[in-house]
Amino acid sequence: SCISISEYSECLSGTAVLRRDYLDLNAWLKNLLEPAASMLERMNISFNFQPAEEPVFTAFDSEKLSVVLFSLLSNSCEFCEQSNDISISLRCGEKNAIITISDSGYGIPAELLQQVTEPYFSRGLDDSEQPGIGLGLPLARAIMELHGGSLALQSEQDKGTTVSLSLPLCREENVSALPLQTPDTAYSSGPYSMANIFLSNVLPPKEFQ
Repeated sequence: SCISISEYSECLSGTAVLRRDYLDLNAWLKNLLEPAASMLERMNISFNFQPAEEPVFTAFDSEKLSVVLFSLLSNSCEFCEQSNDISISLRCGEKNAIITISDSGYGIPAELLQQVTEPYFSRGLDDSEQPGIGLGLPLARAIMELHGGSLALQSEQDKGTTVSLSLPLCREENVSALPLQTPDTAYSSGPYSMANIFLSNVLPPKEFQ
């Protein structure tokens, strides 16, 4: 919650800074999602990553993009039956790389589709359930727009949700921002990784012992 509030406040105030690296998005996603896939397997959730056919080189902030992906994965894990299937794919268009996250969870009622991307709107599955802080999707959208990209949401109740992330392709010579001080692998493994932080609300406590 602290990470989400801090990141969203920076995006809202215009003080957020992108620290881009020029990387192969295919390879980065594979490294980032490996520990998450292992965690989801222990939850009996089917997970599949479908890479692009060729390397997809572009410039992005590894830490901020990992916040987006693990926040969306957390939503998919939380709003589902135990038999949920989650799939992440990457494809490369003419001007954009497209990351798609699909699940077979509960889906979002049509009357709530517009509200779920509004900051601090949150609703549990029933009145007895404690909702979250309501910043997952708004923060993900803000980070994608900070990159010059976008977030598109499609969902049907009782059938699942699909989120498409568009990230502009960029030539290496056009990258002017400072590189990350921490390698991307630091955000995908270890007890304080983004995977552990964002999936901690859906995994049993014993998974973190």
